[in-house]
Amino acid sequence: MKHRLFVAVDLPGEVKSQIEKLQLTLDKLRLPVKWELPQKVHLTLSFLGRLTDENVNQVRRIVANTARIFSPHKLQLVALGTLYQRHEPSLIYLQVTDRSGELTALQAELARRVDEITPQPQHKFWAHVTIGRVLKSDPTVVKHSLDKLEEVDIDPLAEFEVDKICLYESFLTKAGSSYQRLGSFNLESKR
Repeated sequence: MKHRLFVAVDLPGEVKSQIEKLQLTLDKLRLPVKWELPQKVHLTLSFLGRLTDENVNQVRRIVANTARIFSPHKLQLVALGTLYQRHEPSLIYLQVTDRSGELTALQAELARRVDEITPQPQHKFWAHVTIGRVLKSDPTVVKHSLDKLEEVDIDPLAEFEVDKICLYESFLTKAGSSYQRLGSFNLESKR
């Protein structure tokens, strides 16, 4: 059996509540957007692909061992952004500020270690939290929607501490995606 795995940072309840309020405000623009459910919102560190049962156990150990060598750190969601995607629904996201650089270093080390089991795409890490998707339609409508969203200024959301990372399995159905947490791993370094 193959498992679709990813590693993510869960957001605290306070931040999810702020995201939900922001989504309700943005929804008043009456744009063709499907909003992420607040309980599903997370910051993805790495999509790991489709893995075997044996690989899942290896990845779990890698994620646990990687987490141990990094320190808890603060992040903040600071700006609203959009990303036009021609053949996929375009993204609406919140940009993440990683002042310490710890999150970026954690993601790079995790990708390096997991690459030994399953090759990881070589691309620059982009710390963001997807909060919605503009539904695919006429490109003019999509671009107009993205332009309207780009005009919205938001106040930064509450700063929060990242003290663990989580391994998830993703399940895709006709109704959408759902996630199951396979493990939660504390960032333990005191450096």
